[in-house]
Amino acid sequence: MIDTCILDIPYPEINPNEKSREKAMLLLPLFAGRVSEMTAINTYIYQSMITKKEDPSLHDMLECISITEMKHFDILGQIIYELGVLPKLYAPKKGSRKTQWYQGSFVDYSVLREVFLKENIKAENTSIKDYTYVKNKINNKNIEDILDRIILDERHHIEIFESLLQ
Repeated sequence: MIDTCILDIPYPEINPNEKSREKAMLLLPLFAGRVSEMTAINTYIYQSMITKKEDPSLHDMLECISITEMKHFDILGQIIYELGVLPKLYAPKKGSRKTQWYQGSFVDYSVLREVFLKENIKAENTSIKDYTYVKNKINNKNIEDILDRIILDERHHIEIFESLLQ
């Protein structure tokens, strides 16, 4: 069993050194889209609430992971702001010029441990894929380094969820 959700690796300093609405728009889905840091925070907090009495160690791990996701949310919000866009809770809709505001329906409300742990793994894998996609399109070394560091956390979360399934 993995005993901590925190990797002892510092995050790079936030310094995108440019203004770019286009790059901020690439980051917004990671910030507050359907599969995003906001969704991960709310999902893991929900799961920690429903497991608190029955499984205190699972509760503690989910709470810890949600705090890590809050760190990612804060980092992305700061980058988006430094790129010149207000970090509001919305994201561009895929294949559209419209935006979609964050919704509570994005949260996974599963209550069965095995079900939500498998869904968490799936969401973390999707998150890694999305971070990698943005990293390959953003063309900013500072942001790329930060996204690489966040991906390390997401991979660690998958390892934790896989160990909790066993």
